[in-house]
Amino acid sequence: KYNGRYPDIAFKKSDYYTGEDWGYYDEEEQLIFVSKDKHENLEDLVHTIIHEYTHYLQSMHHYQILALYLEHHEHPLEIQAEETANRDTPECMDFLRIHYNLEPIPIDIIID
Repeated sequence: KYNGRYPDIAFKKSDYYTGEDWGYYDEEEQLIFVSKDKHENLEDLVHTIIHEYTHYLQSMHHYQILALYLEHHEHPLEIQAEETANRDTPECMDFLRIHYNLEPIPIDIIID
């Protein structure tokens, strides 16, 4: 538990928070919002959760200060979260396939 309790996950329509993001971490609510209508498969979902969980591990105060001066795609904490998700998603998917014998699952079955 790096920044308080572990975050909960809530599946919402994109327009609930910003409309464009695949996910969003809210540090005050300790909640990872995941867009219901952006994800097409389990791998996309895992990637988003890892990305947003990385934000949970980061300093959101530091994030907010840098966000005043940098575009989203230039933000070093966004870059780090994306690199972490790109690195860890394949391993997580392998784990899920091996331990849960997963076949491709339509995303609407997972989050509805």
